[in-house]
Amino acid sequence: MKRLPKKIQQIIKRERFDLDSTQPDSRYNKGVKIKYRISGITTDHAKWYGESTPMDKDLRQDIWVNIKVSGVAETANYQDTIKSLRPIAEVAKYSNNTWNSCNNLWGYQYHKQIRGHIRHHVQPEIENFLKLMGIQPQGWCNLKIKTVGWE
Repeated sequence: MKRLPKKIQQIIKRERFDLDSTQPDSRYNKGVKIKYRISGITTDHAKWYGESTPMDKDLRQDIWVNIKVSGVAETANYQDTIKSLRPIAEVAKYSNNTWNSCNNLWGYQYHKQIRGHIRHHVQPEIENFLKLMGIQPQGWCNLKIKTVGWE
């Protein structure tokens, strides 16, 4: 993000996005209702090539994006059949306690499942927004959501 022009950095940091994938009528489908923002953009080899930026037109590297998320996620305890909305940081909190390692909606390793669900649903919107800013992967390279953090 440091290598981008200052004005573009400010626009990207200021922009907020919404995602609502909840399905209250369905008993088994999972979803989130979140607001998210882009917290960082870098390239695959940024630490080795100091002159490359994500805006380069001849960039042949993956573009990595970090996002910060706040909102709620649908959840149900292991034996419950009723879904409820709880803060996402609380739902995705992982502990090594084996009794707490399963969620009725998200399954085992639910902290990874929630992050994967968010990555899958936010990537197209982030790609379209970054295209407007002139940041676009070239050729076989991709835009990847690297870190999903909680606010």
